[in-house]
Amino acid sequence: DFSEELADVSLSLSQRRDLLGEERARVKEEERTAEEQAKVREAEKAARQAQINERLGAALAAIEEQHPGKQAVYVTGGTGWIRYGEDKVKAITAAELGPAAEPYAWPMAHNVRPARQSLGANGCTDCHSDQANFFFAQVQPVGLVPDQELAPLAVHSLQQADIPRLQRWNRLFVGRSTFKLASLLALSLTCLITFSVLAWNIGTFWQRRG
Repeated sequence: DFSEELADVSLSLSQRRDLLGEERARVKEEERTAEEQAKVREAEKAARQAQINERLGAALAAIEEQHPGKQAVYVTGGTGWIRYGEDKVKAITAAELGPAAEPYAWPMAHNVRPARQSLGANGCTDCHSDQANFFFAQVQPVGLVPDQELAPLAVHSLQQADIPRLQRWNRLFVGRSTFKLASLLALSLTCLITFSVLAWNIGTFWQRRG
């Protein structure tokens, strides 16, 4: 319930009075004007941020008390939060965090699905295509801090795939079905010609024997 607790804020009557005035403070949410709703959302966002700073700051301070000389960092969704000063918390980027912010990807999933939905059921381009979800799907990170800005990740970034090499390989599968048909046709013609020549040679041999 951590995320829900951090996100759960509501303005008191006195706060709504300061924001909307005495007459509009008691108006129901659905009866507020668009301008009033925007003001309330902005005030709630500020209150939520203050609550996040207070709760995270207290938790980080408690950890640091148990580990003197160390700095506690809360990491979620590729972003970190640290204490600075006595009662302030600030976010630090994935670049500043380094390896600690890297996402964890399971080496192998266990998604059970029917054979008709399995990778490759619709052909090689289920994987070998520049639009294939196997490499190019977007994965949305999950962050536990409300209002946290999260950028989607491409699957190939988790796989650490060599994209230029992968794209060159994908081009080999363009028209692969046509190539197969052409190869079968060429093989059929080769066999037909071979058997025709063989039959002609056998017929000529028996004619000479006769």
